[in-house]
Amino acid sequence: MMYIHGIEGITRAQSIGEKIDSGSDHKGKKQASYPDYGDFIPARIKRRMGIGVRMGVTCAKILGEQESPKSVVVGTGMGCIIESVKFMYDVKETTAVSPTSFIQSVHNTVAGQIAINMSNTGYNMTFSHGGFSFESALKDAQLLCEEGQTVLVGGVEEYSEAYADFEGMGDADLSEGVSFFNVSNKAEGARAMVSTVDHLACKVGDEEDALKELGLGVSLILQGVSVPGDCRENMYSDICGIYMSNAAFGLHLACELLDSEAPVYGGKSLDSLDLIAVVNRFNERDCGLIIVGRT
Repeated sequence: MMYIHGIEGITRAQSIGEKIDSGSDHKGKKQASYPDYGDFIPARIKRRMGIGVRMGVTCAKILGEQESPKSVVVGTGMGCIIESVKFMYDVKETTAVSPTSFIQSVHNTVAGQIAINMSNTGYNMTFSHGGFSFESALKDAQLLCEEGQTVLVGGVEEYSEAYADFEGMGDADLSEGVSFFNVSNKAEGARAMVSTVDHLACKVGDEEDALKELGLGVSLILQGVSVPGDCRENMYSDICGIYMSNAAFGLHLACELLDSEAPVYGGKSLDSLDLIAVVNRFNERDCGLIIVGRT
């Protein structure tokens, strides 16, 4: 089993040290609620960091103070997309492109900067599998936990207006965010337990039936989308917005609901929850599946 001991996130529905504001209407908000980075990152270092790197390093620093991880695993569909766009414009406009622009634009920049800022020399991996990126990272973390390692695992995404316009997604409820978790195989003191990280093959609307066929009796199904297309109501992506690794936010929200003595979701009060399925649809045929419960 994999146990969650610490959680931090920065999305449009929360900032550092805050609980998720799931009761307000966040639709249309593209940017996350950024904290005062000066409390976490020196100014001379911060100005060389992209938005996703700043958010990821900040969350990692706070969790690292709680427990120092042996490994760092990150899931991101688009990586440092803002820096990538800048780099491509630089290539187009000039022949003398700074190597720094390229270094800051690659997908594993966030994981690398986390390791540098934490002086972590252990296993460091980035998964870029589109809308399934965070689940891939979490599965890797689960395997590392089985080896007895303490792992810092998270999902990172930043919003780029230029990319949204290029892909014709300017009208979609796109946003950005990061959610990070300290995980290990130790049950003592854990906030929640992740029992399943998997792929779920089913058509839109068949998620509940697919879970029943697998014999997974859950108290609540938290559904969301990590790419535009599915417009059903009461999704966790309505709260955090659509971005490729937002399943990490879904897991964060699930942990908060499990912690609550009087959980409320979608404007409705819920009975006590024991097991929650986080179902992230990333195309018409496939979903990511995370099962999380009380310890």
